[in-house]
Amino acid sequence: MTAVVGEDLVRAAYRRGQRKIVADPRDIVTPQALDAIDRLGMRLLRAPTTPSPPLGSSPGRALSRTLYRRHPGFVPSARPRNVRATKLQRVAILGSGGIGSVLASTLASSASAAEVVLIDLIPGLAEAVAVDIEEAASMTATGTLVSGTADIGELAAADVVVLAPEAGGLPGRTAALVGEVQMAAEAIATHAPDAVVIFSGWPSEVFTGELLRSGNLAPERVLGTGATLASSRLIEALAAHSSAPREEIEALALGADGAYVPILSASRVRGRLVRDALRPAEVGAAVAAAAAAPSYVQSLRPSRPPSFAPAYAALEVINAVRGARPGPIPVSVMSEGSYGIEGAVVGVTAHLTVQGLRNIVELPLEKGELGALRDAANGVLRQSQELAELST
Repeated sequence: MTAVVGEDLVRAAYRRGQRKIVADPRDIVTPQALDAIDRLGMRLLRAPTTPSPPLGSSPGRALSRTLYRRHPGFVPSARPRNVRATKLQRVAILGSGGIGSVLASTLASSASAAEVVLIDLIPGLAEAVAVDIEEAASMTATGTLVSGTADIGELAAADVVVLAPEAGGLPGRTAALVGEVQMAAEAIATHAPDAVVIFSGWPSEVFTGELLRSGNLAPERVLGTGATLASSRLIEALAAHSSAPREEIEALALGADGAYVPILSASRVRGRLVRDALRPAEVGAAVAAAAAAPSYVQSLRPSRPPSFAPAYAALEVINAVRGARPGPIPVSVMSEGSYGIEGAVVGVTAHLTVQGLRNIVELPLEKGELGALRDAANGVLRQSQELAELST
């Protein structure tokens, strides 16, 4: 059956937190719907849908704006194609281990920044990584300048500062990580107080909050990648337990490290709610796999934490900051009343800009999801208090 996809359906999907419209190749997508998809930063996927009640707009409503659009005085809006994306002038990365080196390489190869500066207190480490990346410059041909130094003063003039601790989250590392975060916060406050700051280690939420407090930084300028990575892991798990490719899956995991909440009410496979698209056992297995993903990857190499996925999560946040990734994304930020959560860094969906957090997008969560999200925030507050006692 052919359905008509109109602007009303697109806007309703956007309000529900959906960022993809999946339409059957036979469906009619109106020009107004295409305009709305572009303006809202959504994606249109053409794929055969599994048998289900078809999504569709009322033909009368879908055509309701057609008459005035045909008026000779009507000028259609241009369809932007990443026209708002900004190439950052300078990104500084504190830490040249696994996460820092992978992030520097991806920033250079994607031309996301004109200059990438790696900073590490271990003599020669940042320089070695920078030279290694620079020697691939003729093959990437992006023109990004990559340098390495042990001079913390090179944070100056950075648009974005990424804190990439080498072994954050490993057993026995908490006390050392507190010291590293506090030292980094002081340096950022001194040399780059106006930069957007991203914490790419873990536990993400508690240390993003520690970074914010230790440097007395503006809350809207301090971001964590915890929810970004947790959501990616949930998408991967859903893809593994369904026949759908990753690009046809939308999924969110919000909350905090060790207590991320899969938001199944806003997660979809090929445009259908996860609970409708998969059997309960498949949903349960995917959720369990996503929750176990951090410990599983760590068990494969106990002496070193994951590098690639955390680095790409940081890149995703950077792309949202510079406008290359439109729409809200899952990210860990300070909540000041959203979802009834006050004074805790927690994973939510939010719009980002070159100034950092623009606004948190509150989704209409189910009662159980909202309760679990608030419990996760309370856990962050307890851990923050424990860190404060540890550092005194």
